[in-house]
Amino acid sequence: MENKKLWTIPNILSMSRIVLAFIIMFIYLFIDFDNKTIVIASLIVLSALTDFIDGQIARRFNMISEIGKILDPFADKLTQLILLICLIIKNKWIILIFGLFIVRELAISIFAFLAVKKEKKNQGAKIYGKVNTAYFYISMLLIFLFPYMKWCYLVILAVSCTLCMTITFILYIRHYTKIIRNKRTTL
Repeated sequence: MENKKLWTIPNILSMSRIVLAFIIMFIYLFIDFDNKTIVIASLIVLSALTDFIDGQIARRFNMISEIGKILDPFADKLTQLILLICLIIKNKWIILIFGLFIVRELAISIFAFLAVKKEKKNQGAKIYGKVNTAYFYISMLLIFLFPYMKWCYLVILAVSCTLCMTITFILYIRHYTKIIRNKRTTL
Protein backbone atom coordinates (compact mmCIF):
# COMPACT_ATOMS: atom_id res chain seq x y z
CA MET A 1 0.00 0.00 0.00
CA GLU A 2 1.30 3.44 -0.94
CA ASN A 3 1.95 5.89 1.83
CA LYS A 4 0.73 9.34 0.85
CA LYS A 5 2.24 11.28 3.75
CA LEU A 6 4.75 14.04 3.04
CA TRP A 7 6.45 14.12 6.43
CA THR A 8 7.98 10.68 6.56
CA ILE A 9 11.60 10.06 7.54
CA PRO A 10 12.64 9.18 3.95
CA ASN A 11 11.01 12.33 2.58
CA ILE A 12 12.61 14.49 5.29
CA LEU A 13 15.99 12.97 4.39
CA SER A 14 15.37 13.78 0.72
CA MET A 15 14.46 17.35 1.65
CA SER A 16 17.62 17.59 3.74
CA ARG A 17 19.64 16.70 0.61
CA ILE A 18 18.08 19.65 -1.17
CA VAL A 19 19.15 21.94 1.68
CA LEU A 20 22.62 20.34 1.74
CA ALA A 21 23.05 20.98 -1.99
CA PHE A 22 22.47 24.70 -1.50
CA ILE A 23 24.76 24.76 1.54
CA ILE A 24 27.52 23.13 -0.53
CA MET A 25 27.05 25.70 -3.27
CA PHE A 26 27.03 28.61 -0.83
CA ILE A 27 30.21 27.43 0.89
CA TYR A 28 31.94 26.68 -2.40
CA LEU A 29 31.09 30.02 -3.99
CA PHE A 30 31.04 32.50 -1.14
CA ILE A 31 33.05 31.33 1.85
CA ASP A 32 36.79 30.91 2.01
CA PHE A 33 38.42 29.17 4.97
CA ASP A 34 40.97 26.51 5.83
CA ASN A 35 39.75 22.96 5.28
CA LYS A 36 37.00 24.13 2.94
CA THR A 37 37.52 21.09 0.71
CA ILE A 38 37.19 18.75 3.71
CA VAL A 39 33.93 20.42 4.75
CA ILE A 40 32.50 20.23 1.22
CA ALA A 41 33.62 16.61 0.84
CA SER A 42 32.00 15.80 4.19
CA LEU A 43 28.74 17.40 3.06
CA ILE A 44 28.85 15.39 -0.18
CA VAL A 45 29.34 12.20 1.86
CA LEU A 46 26.47 13.20 4.16
CA SER A 47 24.26 13.84 1.14
CA ALA A 48 25.16 10.47 -0.36
CA LEU A 49 24.48 8.71 2.95
CA THR A 50 21.06 10.32 3.31
CA ASP A 51 20.30 9.24 -0.25
CA PHE A 52 21.16 5.64 0.60
CA ILE A 53 19.45 5.67 4.01
CA ASP A 54 16.16 7.20 2.84
CA GLY A 55 15.61 4.38 0.36
CA GLN A 56 16.50 1.73 2.92
CA ILE A 57 14.09 3.17 5.48
CA ALA A 58 11.32 3.61 2.91
CA ARG A 59 11.51 -0.01 1.79
CA ARG A 60 12.10 -1.58 5.18
CA PHE A 61 9.35 0.28 7.03
CA ASN A 62 6.87 0.51 4.14
CA MET A 63 7.25 4.28 3.82
CA ILE A 64 7.45 4.30 0.02
CA SER A 65 5.28 7.11 -1.26
CA GLU A 66 4.44 8.70 -4.58
CA ILE A 67 5.83 11.96 -3.18
CA GLY A 68 9.04 10.19 -2.22
CA LYS A 69 9.37 8.69 -5.69
CA ILE A 70 9.46 12.24 -7.03
CA LEU A 71 11.27 13.98 -4.17
CA ASP A 72 14.19 11.53 -3.96
CA PRO A 73 15.29 11.75 -7.61
CA PHE A 74 14.66 15.51 -7.57
CA ALA A 75 17.06 15.85 -4.63
CA ASP A 76 19.60 13.69 -6.48
CA LYS A 77 19.40 15.70 -9.67
CA LEU A 78 19.48 19.04 -7.89
CA THR A 79 22.57 17.96 -5.95
CA GLN A 80 24.24 16.76 -9.14
CA LEU A 81 23.33 19.98 -10.93
CA ILE A 82 24.74 22.15 -8.15
CA LEU A 83 27.96 20.13 -7.92
CA LEU A 84 28.46 20.45 -11.68
CA ILE A 85 27.82 24.20 -11.55
CA CYS A 86 30.43 24.54 -8.81
CA LEU A 87 32.96 22.55 -10.84
CA ILE A 88 32.36 24.59 -13.99
CA ILE A 89 33.68 27.65 -12.17
CA LYS A 90 37.19 26.14 -11.94
CA ASN A 91 37.05 23.77 -14.91
CA LYS A 92 35.26 25.39 -17.85
CA TRP A 93 35.40 22.19 -19.93
CA ILE A 94 33.02 20.51 -17.46
CA ILE A 95 30.30 22.43 -19.24
CA LEU A 96 30.31 19.51 -21.71
CA ILE A 97 29.32 17.12 -18.90
CA PHE A 98 26.83 19.71 -17.69
CA GLY A 99 25.28 19.86 -21.18
CA LEU A 100 24.97 16.08 -21.34
CA PHE A 101 23.49 16.08 -17.84
CA ILE A 102 20.81 18.63 -18.81
CA VAL A 103 19.88 16.85 -22.07
CA ARG A 104 19.84 13.48 -20.29
CA GLU A 105 17.65 14.64 -17.43
CA LEU A 106 15.19 16.48 -19.67
CA ALA A 107 14.81 13.50 -22.01
CA ILE A 108 14.47 10.98 -19.18
CA SER A 109 11.94 13.24 -17.44
CA ILE A 110 9.83 13.55 -20.59
CA PHE A 111 9.89 9.80 -21.23
CA ALA A 112 9.19 9.04 -17.55
CA PHE A 113 6.23 11.44 -17.60
CA LEU A 114 4.80 9.75 -20.69
CA ALA A 115 5.32 6.30 -19.15
CA VAL A 116 3.65 7.31 -15.88
CA LYS A 117 0.81 8.88 -17.81
CA LYS A 118 0.25 5.63 -19.72
CA GLU A 119 0.77 3.26 -16.80
CA LYS A 120 -0.84 5.48 -14.13
CA LYS A 121 1.99 4.49 -11.79
CA ASN A 122 5.49 5.77 -11.02
CA GLN A 123 7.82 2.78 -10.87
CA GLY A 124 10.61 4.72 -9.18
CA ALA A 125 14.33 4.50 -9.86
CA LYS A 126 15.99 1.50 -11.47
CA ILE A 127 19.16 -0.12 -10.14
CA TYR A 128 21.26 1.32 -12.98
CA GLY A 129 20.06 4.81 -12.06
CA LYS A 130 21.10 4.20 -8.47
CA VAL A 131 24.52 2.95 -9.59
CA ASN A 132 24.91 6.05 -11.76
CA THR A 133 24.04 8.30 -8.81
CA ALA A 134 26.48 6.46 -6.54
CA TYR A 135 29.27 6.72 -9.12
CA PHE A 136 28.52 10.40 -9.62
CA TYR A 137 28.77 11.01 -5.86
CA ILE A 138 32.09 9.14 -5.69
CA SER A 139 33.49 11.06 -8.66
CA MET A 140 32.40 14.41 -7.29
CA LEU A 141 33.76 13.54 -3.86
CA LEU A 142 37.16 12.78 -5.36
CA ILE A 143 37.17 15.92 -7.50
CA PHE A 144 36.20 18.17 -4.59
CA LEU A 145 38.51 16.40 -2.14
CA PHE A 146 41.51 16.61 -4.47
CA PRO A 147 40.99 19.88 -6.36
CA TYR A 148 44.57 19.86 -7.66
CA MET A 149 44.67 16.26 -8.86
CA LYS A 150 46.61 15.51 -12.01
CA TRP A 151 44.84 16.40 -15.21
CA CYS A 152 44.82 12.79 -16.43
CA TYR A 153 42.95 11.60 -13.31
CA LEU A 154 40.41 14.37 -13.67
CA VAL A 155 39.85 13.40 -17.30
CA ILE A 156 39.46 9.72 -16.34
CA LEU A 157 36.84 10.62 -13.71
CA ALA A 158 35.02 12.95 -16.09
CA VAL A 159 35.01 10.49 -19.00
CA SER A 160 33.93 7.54 -16.84
CA CYS A 161 31.19 9.63 -15.21
CA THR A 162 30.02 10.75 -18.67
CA LEU A 163 30.07 7.17 -19.90
CA CYS A 164 28.03 6.01 -16.90
CA MET A 165 25.50 8.83 -17.47
CA THR A 166 25.23 7.91 -21.16
CA ILE A 167 24.69 4.21 -20.49
CA THR A 168 21.96 4.88 -17.91
CA PHE A 169 20.41 7.41 -20.28
CA ILE A 170 20.10 4.72 -22.96
CA LEU A 171 18.79 2.14 -20.48
CA TYR A 172 16.13 4.51 -19.09
CA ILE A 173 15.00 5.59 -22.56
CA ARG A 174 14.71 1.92 -23.62
CA HIS A 175 12.79 1.10 -20.43
CA TYR A 176 10.33 3.96 -20.80
CA THR A 177 9.92 3.40 -24.54
CA LYS A 178 8.87 -0.20 -23.90
CA ILE A 179 6.28 0.95 -21.35
CA ILE A 180 4.90 3.62 -23.67
CA ARG A 181 4.72 1.24 -26.66
CA ASN A 182 3.19 -1.63 -24.67
CA LYS A 183 0.44 0.55 -23.27
CA ARG A 184 -0.34 2.01 -26.68
CA THR A 185 -0.78 -1.40 -28.28
CA THR A 186 -3.09 -2.66 -25.52
CA LEU A 187 -5.50 0.24 -25.69
